Amino acid sequence: MTTLLVRVLVLVVALSIGAAAAGAPPGKDRHVTAVGFFDMHVCNWPERPLFFKALFSSIHYEQLRDIQVFTPDGQPLLRFDLAQFRTATRPGKPVKRVCLVDVPVPPGAQDGWYTAQIRTADGRVHLAMDRLEIRRMAQATGGVMPAHESMLAAPPRQLSWEPVPGAHH
Repeated sequence: MTTLLVRVLVLVVALSIGAAAAGAPPGKDRHVTAVGFFDMHVCNWPERPLFFKALFSSIHYEQLRDIQVFTPDGQPLLRFDLAQFRTATRPGKPVKRVCLVDVPVPPGAQDGWYTAQIRTADGRVHLAMDRLEIRRMAQATGGVMPAHESMLAAPPRQLSWEPVPGAHH
């Protein structure tokens, strides 16, 4: 119990220091740091068990040395392989690298803030966070447009479906 309390206190202090070190003013989007963007989702595909999909994107990829994600209770969950990435090119903007990682949701995974700890070549540590709710949601069924298995001449300009209970975004 004491070890858990110490870990939680260390994580709280680290998050406070990290937000200040990364220049994150209060109320700023917790996904964004000075060196990139972190996002994470619980994927709810009907044919597989729940899994996390984590993403980190950056135009400052040459500065990145390590990115590790921690659970709400401070336990290591995953590490990004910075050698595995997709490249995003946009007219008039710097090249961006996007790293993606899929990992199974472990038994007993908790709702809460998952934290990405990003280490850069200059020794700085930046923190980004995403709040997750771990649960299986109902699948969209009604009003799905285009309809399932439709034959389309071109990609649809818009996808739509009726609201899914419990979905927020």
